[in-house]
Amino acid sequence: MHKTDTKRALLGVGIPVAIQNLITYSLNFVDTAMISYVSEEALAAVTLANQVFFLMILITFGIASGSGSFLSQFMGREDEENIKRTVSATLLFAGSVGFVSMIAAMLFGEQLMGLLIREQQVIQLGSSYLVWVAPSYLFTTLSSTFMVATRSTGRARIAMIASSLAVLSNIVFDYLLIFGKFGFPQMGIVGAALATTIARIFEFALMVWFVYRYEKLIAPRLRHFKTLTSDFLRALLRTSLPVVANETLWALGIVLYTVHLGFLGQGAVAAFQVTRNLYNFFDVGFFGLASAASFLLGVSIGSGRIEEAKQTARDFMKYSIFGSMGFMVLLFVLSPYLLQVFELSVETYEMARSMMRILGSFLILKNINLLFIVGIARGGGDTRHAMFIEVFGVWGIGVPIAFISVFLLKLDAVFIVLLLQAEEVAKSILCIRRLRNHRWIHDLTSRFEERNIA
Repeated sequence: MHKTDTKRALLGVGIPVAIQNLITYSLNFVDTAMISYVSEEALAAVTLANQVFFLMILITFGIASGSGSFLSQFMGREDEENIKRTVSATLLFAGSVGFVSMIAAMLFGEQLMGLLIREQQVIQLGSSYLVWVAPSYLFTTLSSTFMVATRSTGRARIAMIASSLAVLSNIVFDYLLIFGKFGFPQMGIVGAALATTIARIFEFALMVWFVYRYEKLIAPRLRHFKTLTSDFLRALLRTSLPVVANETLWALGIVLYTVHLGFLGQGAVAAFQVTRNLYNFFDVGFFGLASAASFLLGVSIGSGRIEEAKQTARDFMKYSIFGSMGFMVLLFVLSPYLLQVFELSVETYEMARSMMRILGSFLILKNINLLFIVGIARGGGDTRHAMFIEVFGVWGIGVPIAFISVFLLKLDAVFIVLLLQAEEVAKSILCIRRLRNHRWIHDLTSRFEERNIA
């Protein structure tokens, strides 16, 4: 592996993605903290309502990330036309997901909430939130497509800038509309939803402007949409669909974890949501590391430098393990103080603190899985096996544990979160095994040449 290539990948992709995610998680942190001051019922309602967004954005991320495997390898071949055609196809697929999700949230919000919790007050609050936040879904999917494209081609800075400005606007409108400051109406969680919609529209406008003005490599024109063929789309979907299935099934699993905890009461849901938001702060750099690895590995494989790709994967795994050790210490030291930012009951606070300790204990294994599945496997085009690892962990281990723990054993929420970490242990064994046998390496661009569809 060339040190200059690694440095370029970290500066062009890893650090911008880490900063972007840090800013996004800061929004989630601030958003959750503000809503917690409305009421614990409001926090539970927004947490459950956002499972719709969570599922949608992960489907979108799956589509875009699957396409990203092609984009980085096309970068290695310097194939500009197929880069733009890939982006155009991804916009069509992701936009369709956003549109369907928007309609579902607007028309069937109460029914969706009823599937997640039984408390009527929480259902009413959540359905009101969904009506106002639903328009943001379409704009989010389109923005996310452009953002993943910038990562896959080593140009993640513009996504970082657009996301930062959007998050800042979201925080400002959250404060104004949730609490009714400076003459704005006090709207509670509906204000939070409206603030999100405004920020997402703003973010989309920024991404379109940045891409078409400064990053024309990933800016498709009308002719790129018109020249999409069924063979091209099938070749793209062959790699993208396993990532979509991966993200969707993983997301559904996480939703089911939240639903199962919902049967233990709104306090358990609130504690779990606060814990996940706070944990993301300590994990943000590792997603950037995975994005940098995916980009660098895709370029290396696309340009035929296979041995370099193998060494790159090994080195990035070392970075992940040693970095996780340091962040694990930070998590244990800082999380008790950060949890005090939230307006929680004593019981909910203690649950959240215990959950944070559990997640921190498994930080190294979680980041091994993150780097391999999101970074190494996707950069190498090994999306089907990555899907198998993820689905096996969540649905073969995690979901059965959650069901048995809640309905049969009737365990408390903290102990259930501990048992759920068995999923990470099993996945890490499979990830390390796949990394060592090098079967994750696939040259995806050769499919286009073999079938003469590029």
